[in-house]
Amino acid sequence: MSKVETKRVYSWIFPLIGGLIAIGSLFTPAAYHLFDDINYDGIYIWMWGLIFYKGYKYGAIFIFQKNPESLRDNLASEFFSVRDIFGIVTSLISTLAILMCGIGLVSTAKKVKHLKMKVRVASRYWIVLSINMLVFAIFWMYTANLYYTSMHLPSSELDWENDLFEHKDFRFWAYFNPGFGIIGVFLAAGITFIGISLKPD
Repeated sequence: MSKVETKRVYSWIFPLIGGLIAIGSLFTPAAYHLFDDINYDGIYIWMWGLIFYKGYKYGAIFIFQKNPESLRDNLASEFFSVRDIFGIVTSLISTLAILMCGIGLVSTAKKVKHLKMKVRVASRYWIVLSINMLVFAIFWMYTANLYYTSMHLPSSELDWENDLFEHKDFRFWAYFNPGFGIIGVFLAAGITFIGISLKPD
């Protein structure tokens, strides 16, 4: 097997893995804050708006800071504020963009594998898709800081840990850590760039 053929054989594996990681990362929290490092009690936030509060008393689930029951009972007044629309739109744009980029990586990788696309051509797609994933991950981190810095979860439904969000100096990324929902996107792009580096000369 020639050097060029060897590169073709192995280059598609990396964007395939990268695409699958990017897609899978969307099912994991993009940010989290732990109150208890032993029991992992804390708040977990997915890029697409799901918030899981694992409190020391009980857990609670929110969607864009809203209780699903209150959304069902009074959708318009509870959900559609300007701030909420900003959070919904920016989160969904980021999520859908990363999802489409991940699907694009998987699709082009399979085409290279089955000799339906040349590595040189696919590499251009991989570069664009990887950069777009990084751009939208950073975009979400920036907009999440704006949206979640003003987070308020009803204290009646949670517990004393809600004071974290009511502190006047609260800043989202000062308290929250990036989860695999964000780290996975950067990892996926990095793995894809390995495949790009293997394109034939």
